[in-house]
Amino acid sequence: RRLRKRTVGYVFQRASDNFFPHLTVREHLLVAVRASRVPARIPPAELLDLLGMANRADHLPSELSGGEQARAAMCQVLARGATIVVADEPTAELDSSSADDVLRTIRVLVEHGATFILATHDRAIRRRADEVLELHHGTRRERTAPNPQMWGQGTPSRPASQEWSFGTSRHQQERKAVMELRGVSKSYPRGTEVVRAVQD
Repeated sequence: RRLRKRTVGYVFQRASDNFFPHLTVREHLLVAVRASRVPARIPPAELLDLLGMANRADHLPSELSGGEQARAAMCQVLARGATIVVADEPTAELDSSSADDVLRTIRVLVEHGATFILATHDRAIRRRADEVLELHHGTRRERTAPNPQMWGQGTPSRPASQEWSFGTSRHQQERKAVMELRGVSKSYPRGTEVVRAVQD
């Protein structure tokens, strides 16, 4: 639990659910910093500049577009010191242009040392992912090796090994694994059916 609190941040599918409606983006970042147990890898002001949100820092969540809300939510999680971001369907409620902006944002943050794990049905994310794990009723069905062609010119090529985690930078891969989980299961009732969300 301590590791999760210090290391893992979560971004909800509906971007507006990540905010208090009465606080500006800047105020959300200040709250995140105060609640942090570890210093952020990227300072909040730098995060805003990096994600093109500096000119929106004093706006309320309701004054932001869906793509801006998604980027602000990622800023907030990273400002709290998280290095692993779990995002639920981050492009599900966005148009294609905003979704592309969010995916570019994720790539920038990955290259600055963050790791992103995305739960998605979006084929565009699958095509850009470093690695894809496909689940069927909570059971791992398919594992796709990293796609070296997705990387831009001048970016170091990835090894052919399947040891790369989704959205993990080369810097992080040179370090030891943060955690290893075995025998994890999660199920919940849906009507008369029991859904096994995770089963390994």
